[in-house]
Amino acid sequence: MHISIADFYSYKGNQWKVNNRPSGCYTPILKSSFEQIFNFQSHHLKLMAIRYDLHQPSYVLLNKQITVFFRRLSKQLKAKYKIHRLGYIWVREQEKAKSPHYHIVLLLDGKNIMYPGWVNIISKRIWSELGGFIYYPRHQYYKIQRGDNKNMARLLYRVSYFAKARGKRKKPPQTKNYGTSRIEFNPKPTNKRFTGYY
Repeated sequence: MHISIADFYSYKGNQWKVNNRPSGCYTPILKSSFEQIFNFQSHHLKLMAIRYDLHQPSYVLLNKQITVFFRRLSKQLKAKYKIHRLGYIWVREQEKAKSPHYHIVLLLDGKNIMYPGWVNIISKRIWSELGGFIYYPRHQYYKIQRGDNKNMARLLYRVSYFAKARGKRKKPPQTKNYGTSRIEFNPKPTNKRFTGYY
């Protein structure tokens, strides 16, 4: 994969600042991440993005646990909140630790989910059932209304950290080190002017 050391990443005509220190960013991860965020936002006027780190007690070759995690989470969130879609981005990393961990961000309908409380509880329960433990980073969530480029820039900068080259190579050749949901772009989004509040 190509590594960029540029301070900005161009996506659909805009230049977005990225966190490229200290190892540069894999551009395919940047592209896939940005694409899912903007595709999700084309369906929803309000976006809730929630950030987690998922740790595992021992080394695993494949990413089966993360696949099961998202499948169970999607089913439970859709049942509880009556949402139609769950977007997500994940990367697998391993540096000095004996086991890999995952950085993830969830993309949710901010009209139905306005605070991460119950999402945190459900996510923790599912990942614990799979044998791991969850870490909640500082500034864990972002609430973004369509047209709010200031907060969108903050989210994209945060997610660009997922694309860092460091920590991505300790894996079998057949194992992926990142993945995303497959939300398609909505060519006719509902238009609404940004009002400056959520």
